[in-house]
Amino acid sequence: MTTVPREAHYLHYTEDFGFSGLTGKVCLRTGLRIDTPTILAVAAEQAAEQEDRMLGADVRSLLGSSLSDQALRHLWLAATRGCFDPTGNGERTRDWLRRVADVCPAGEEEIPAGTSAPDETRSAKSEQELRGLALEEIDHLTPRLHRSVPASDMVSALRDLVADVDADLGLRMFLRVLKAYSVPVPAARYERLLELADQLTHPSSVIHEGLNVQWPPLDPHDRTLPLGRFGLPTLAAMFASDHWRYEGTRLETVQRLLHADAGLVPGIQAAILLDDAQRLVDSPLEESDVTDLWLAASGRWHVRDEFDSDGRQWLREITDACRMRLRDADPAYAPYPTPFRDDEKSAVLREIRQCREVLDTLFPPVGPGGTGGAGHALERAAGSVSPDLVFRLLLETLKAADVVVTGEQYTRYADVLRRWGYPQDYILDHERLLAGRGDSN
Repeated sequence: MTTVPREAHYLHYTEDFGFSGLTGKVCLRTGLRIDTPTILAVAAEQAAEQEDRMLGADVRSLLGSSLSDQALRHLWLAATRGCFDPTGNGERTRDWLRRVADVCPAGEEEIPAGTSAPDETRSAKSEQELRGLALEEIDHLTPRLHRSVPASDMVSALRDLVADVDADLGLRMFLRVLKAYSVPVPAARYERLLELADQLTHPSSVIHEGLNVQWPPLDPHDRTLPLGRFGLPTLAAMFASDHWRYEGTRLETVQRLLHADAGLVPGIQAAILLDDAQRLVDSPLEESDVTDLWLAASGRWHVRDEFDSDGRQWLREITDACRMRLRDADPAYAPYPTPFRDDEKSAVLREIRQCREVLDTLFPPVGPGGTGGAGHALERAAGSVSPDLVFRLLLETLKAADVVVTGEQYTRYADVLRRWGYPQDYILDHERLLAGRGDSN
């Protein structure tokens, strides 16, 4: 099979684009004026001011296709929730599409659908394979479409668009129909759609923005978030420099993490962060130990601000913010602690002790009599809080201090993470940051 190179759409767009993007904009005009001059003005702005060259490519692809006028009309009406019928004044759908194409003049830079520059970061599939995958998703959700969308011939029009025109445009129009009528999409199908969009180099927002996903219950032990961006270590990283001060207050910085769940189970960031922070708040650790854990992981060991000079009180503020976010995201959610896993306790203690010399040098004891310090706090926490949380804090502490570990150490770190079920993305992210390799910078 011939593999068709595709443009890396995610490099040019952060939201839906092309003809599907236009239908999304029209949907948002519910209650506002919607007529041909208005839509042409919206299309012209999208093509010119927003530099959306795919709009012209998509429309010309439809005009050059073998799809009937009626099929084109069904696609438009379904994707726009029937808010404007271009044939209402007796005009043929193709003639109306030509008017749209006229406000999107083709230039040398326009790249026809499915024939653009390759994206070497993706494992390319043939156009036929991509069409088969897109058709599979349409077929799985066809019963739900029929229950929600009044146009009975819409599904066959979508299938024809995918099979005979372009898998890329076909998937985007399919998603627009799902969103226009708020069709419930099972979480498993959502994951498949994300994988397919990745093959087509779409930004993830093309999938998740506005899609009615049937999410599973919140699970604070979920470790499959993209690139492992979650929990207290991630919040600590957000405070690792003074840049956060230019973007808002300390609590606004917390809110940015709590709302970083676009495309994820709503509230999942808050649930995991609450679980992490509450474990430390409720732990038998000394106040100084809790403070040391936070200051070391956030790179603030030599920074003394009032707001986090008492680590436990700062964590209480964080847990309050988490609960407020969860009340909005999932009012029925009742926070519960994840099971204490001590199966890797000895391995975590070993890695902390392996790093004690460098930890004690970088984060020396500051308490009376020379007790305390980050290494001391990590060791105590590993035995009384949660090896999982403490190991993540150890990794973040090493990263914040630009510590380079040996290949042997990193291999052991990766083995622990795999045994806990962490995804490969999370492990690779730490390989780039921690592995002592000459090409890691």
